[in-house]
Amino acid sequence: MTNQYTGYDPDAVRVWRGFRSLDLLEDRVGFYEALGEVFIPFTAQAMTPLGLTAYIPTVIFNDDNFLPDEIALVAYPTQCAYKCASKNYAAGRAYGKLHGAVFNFKTSTKIGTSHSEFPQLYKNLLAEGQPFYLLPNQADWRSGKVRVYVGKKPDSDTTDDFKTNLEALLKEFYSTPMGSIDNAIVLLENDVVFYWEHHPGPVEEQSLIPHLESNSEVIVNNHASKLAVPPIFSPHDIKIKLTKTETFNVSIKA
Repeated sequence: MTNQYTGYDPDAVRVWRGFRSLDLLEDRVGFYEALGEVFIPFTAQAMTPLGLTAYIPTVIFNDDNFLPDEIALVAYPTQCAYKCASKNYAAGRAYGKLHGAVFNFKTSTKIGTSHSEFPQLYKNLLAEGQPFYLLPNQADWRSGKVRVYVGKKPDSDTTDDFKTNLEALLKEFYSTPMGSIDNAIVLLENDVVFYWEHHPGPVEEQSLIPHLESNSEVIVNNHASKLAVPPIFSPHDIKIKLTKTETFNVSIKA
């Protein structure tokens, strides 16, 4: 199976929040090594031939065990293509099992539980833990520019106030035509807002992120760096050294 897609259904961009495994709870160095040397490059290497159209991981350096250690957009042409790649191929099943070596999937009082969902079309109301895409457009997240923002609720806000303020921001900002944004994804979870914004062209004429900065405590405010990894089984493979909060837009070298 080859990857011939440039755009894809907006509801096929899966939103991942990963917390390091309990075995790596006290070994952040080992966790970042596993991400950079194996998990991030292998995601692109194994899954791109099975239909993966964009992979945008953000590694978060933070002392809060209930804030994800890694977040990511994982895009396929359709939800069905994602399920097929994950279940119908040995490489996809192996990749699924690899998660358990790096990330926690158990309920724990020590660290959060890793999970992911597909987004739904936003209709002016946020729902706890549910990602939303903000425009009904296909977008090629692998190309162009991607911005990522993560922000915590200010101590002065209640949970309800924070949600209401975010909904008001989204309504005001996205009520006008988006000249340079062809899609965006938002998630509110545990008093934290996660936001991804895609600009297909070289110029960012507008962005919601400055408004989010004014209404939350900044944890991540990144532009995704392009990262091309060699195809699987290449003689000179890649090891990514992770030393800070960073976002990558990962693809396979031509």
